[in-house]
Amino acid sequence: MVRFPISADAAGGHIRYLAPHLYVPWVMAAYLAATTASLCLSSHRAVVGFGVLAFTAALAAYAAYAVWFISVWCFFAALLSAVVWLHFGRRRPAAPGATPAGGT
Repeated sequence: MVRFPISADAAGGHIRYLAPHLYVPWVMAAYLAATTASLCLSSHRAVVGFGVLAFTAALAAYAAYAVWFISVWCFFAALLSAVVWLHFGRRRPAAPGATPAGGT
């Protein structure tokens, strides 16, 4: 980042980040592996589904908006955070004084 600083400007209705080191194929592969593929290793189906959704969103963002990938991917990631919010929002805490299922 010292040799190749990141800069940004508005272009085409998006934020275009000029970050040549982020578009090196092995850097992008490592990033996607850490942020999406790792989720697919979970034993929880919902987490795996989220990982597949996130990876699909990353591919779609790159395919449709390669020049603005970072900006568009951040937008998709923000939308995906709503999926997490909805998932945990469905889990209602037990009412005060309620006993756990099967408990006495």
